[in-house]
Amino acid sequence: MAEVKTEVEEQPTPDAAAIAAQTLGAPKSAKPSSLWRDARRRFVKNKLAIAGVVIMLIIIIPVIGADVFQRYDPTLSQYDRSPGAPKLYEQNYQPASEKFWFGTDGQNRDLWARMLHGGRVSLLVGVVVQAMVLGLGVPLGLISGFFGGKVDTFIMFIVNIFYAFPSILAGLLFLSAFGSSIMWVLIAVGIGLWPPMARLIRGQVLSLREKEFVEAARAIGVKNSKIMFRHIFPNTLGPIIVSVSFGVPQAIQIEAFFGFIGVSVPPPATSWGQLVNEGFKAFQSNPITILLIPALAIALTCMSLNFIGDGLRDAFDPKTKNK
Repeated sequence: MAEVKTEVEEQPTPDAAAIAAQTLGAPKSAKPSSLWRDARRRFVKNKLAIAGVVIMLIIIIPVIGADVFQRYDPTLSQYDRSPGAPKLYEQNYQPASEKFWFGTDGQNRDLWARMLHGGRVSLLVGVVVQAMVLGLGVPLGLISGFFGGKVDTFIMFIVNIFYAFPSILAGLLFLSAFGSSIMWVLIAVGIGLWPPMARLIRGQVLSLREKEFVEAARAIGVKNSKIMFRHIFPNTLGPIIVSVSFGVPQAIQIEAFFGFIGVSVPPPATSWGQLVNEGFKAFQSNPITILLIPALAIALTCMSLNFIGDGLRDAFDPKTKNK
């Protein structure tokens, strides 16, 4: 009897993801969800957060390109001594006009140019101070929360000492001891802002170090440094980003206070806080432009950054995952 050979073609076995996609009616090519993808989707849907991003771009672009957008040198008096020039141009505190968009200050310097360069200082303080906060608070928080014990006690003792002094008071004491310069202002603003970051990271690490993936890394002999920076630290990025988004306007406000009382960057440099101080002294001469505009710039910047911070906080909140 002739043998009858039957060949059975092997069919590829569908994986679990394809079966789930067919069952739920989802396209097979759909990418799996992730924390960052979900956070980005929720952030884009937040109208106030997007409005904050737009406002910040409107402020940042001319400030960064101040040398291009300025019309006059911000440090030089703009007296118009040409023959037949109106007498108005030889007076201080000129109102807003086609020649001087925001008017001039008490030394007849163009306020538009000074606003742009003052914004550079204010935004620089906000960004650099948060970089300092991250550089100091994150490593200390990681070490304190991961090792615990005496290491945790010692680091938290240092943190509590800095907590004992209000950030503004500590900054004023620092500036009174070392004087005013851009470097000392950066340190004075940041000196009281890093302890909250250290405590935030410590709390996150205390929760994460008991998770299964950390225990598994320990079991296979992964070094502590790698566990901290490769396994634990990436899981703290969400709270860090949110904290930084709120910390930048806080730093700008502290520097504005220092500038208002006259202990910020030395002249001829300026900041928005110093411009508010100058406008307050000359309120009767030109109240609209010399006081209102720098105050409005500070308010809009802090408001937009707070909108962005609220949007990031909601975006990284697991409770809003299905919203």
